[in-house]
Amino acid sequence: MSSVKNITQSPNSEISEELFEIANKVALHYAHKYISSTWHVWNTFDKNRDDVNKLPTDRTFWSEFNAGDYGTCLGTSTRIIAKLKEDLGTSSNAQVRQYAQNVRLMTTAQDAVAEGQYHTVVAICFKEFAIVIDHVHQPTAFKISLGNSYKTLPFLARDGTQEQEQFHYFLESGEFKVTMDDNLPPHKPHQLFEVEDIDQATQRIALPAAREMRPIYEQGCHLLPPAKYLAVRTLLDEKPRYLPAYPPNKDKWLATTLLIEVDFANPQMTMRVPKHDWAEFGNWHAGLSGSSTKGLYVHAALSAAKIVLPLNAAEGERPSSELADLTQMKAVGEIFGLKPGVLEDMMNSVYRVWKPIREARQRAVDDDELYADPSDELEANPSDELDANPSDELYTNPSDDLYADP
Repeated sequence: MSSVKNITQSPNSEISEELFEIANKVALHYAHKYISSTWHVWNTFDKNRDDVNKLPTDRTFWSEFNAGDYGTCLGTSTRIIAKLKEDLGTSSNAQVRQYAQNVRLMTTAQDAVAEGQYHTVVAICFKEFAIVIDHVHQPTAFKISLGNSYKTLPFLARDGTQEQEQFHYFLESGEFKVTMDDNLPPHKPHQLFEVEDIDQATQRIALPAAREMRPIYEQGCHLLPPAKYLAVRTLLDEKPRYLPAYPPNKDKWLATTLLIEVDFANPQMTMRVPKHDWAEFGNWHAGLSGSSTKGLYVHAALSAAKIVLPLNAAEGERPSSELADLTQMKAVGEIFGLKPGVLEDMMNSVYRVWKPIREARQRAVDDDELYADPSDELEANPSDELDANPSDELYTNPSDDLYADP
């Protein structure tokens, strides 16, 4: 296991507090303004799949081709590092400015081929404590004393439940280590953070993870991307009752108000929004409950309601009924902070992924028909038609049509 290199002597309490305040301000800015999304990075890669060589493989990938306020933990961390170094480096306090060079990108994987195999944070490590910014799991910066642990504030997980992560900062065999799990020496940690170069991390981790494909045996053993996710935080005027939230100031509460999952293997989009803490956003679920469409459905939980839109991508083109459902889903998403057009782009990406699979299936069907043995039709028993009772039609009740489902 690698140690955290270039450990610096701890500053005095006054400088430590100023360092933390600057880091916390940067963390809160990105927690509110930047949206955690694995879909946007994947979408950038997938749209350039035929010409991946034009994609930059260093930190410029995040600004040039993943435009907008979206990013994975790695993408947002690259922005946080730049801003934190800038704010520390331009401080009026010379003792604070010197620590700009100690801001580090830390990741749990040197090589990853799946998004779930790595996590990234920003940290400044000293001999007595570490200051950490984890954009995904906590809106604020936090401090871990050496030899101790820190449990993050509760956050809304992808499945709509509330969770917490636990960090440790400890010294083992002369090496300083940061981990994110419950294992402590002598047990081997599952997620050990290592200092990583931003450019190398983009090339070795982010892009291979974006290329990840998984075999879906239920769909004919085709390779499809794993599910992608997006989470939006919103500033609220009141403290929510059931959602985890943090007060960045005395007048506001910052909470995750929207979670979206794009499922390619089982084509559908799932949106999770506050169930009880919705008054500030208006009566959003009144429109859904009065929906005349059949595709959209809602599951209620204590803290979040789950809205599911099944997609026809595996079978054919997008039916008009899905557009009506999408319109309702978009309206709810935009109430809770989703930017216009994002949900439609997500839907289109599912159909884009499935299009070559549907075309391959159709070619296989066409080939079967082209090379079908004509003798098969000759072997059909002609007496089958003779056995049919012509009187069957006479006893068909014409009133049945009146009660048919229109």
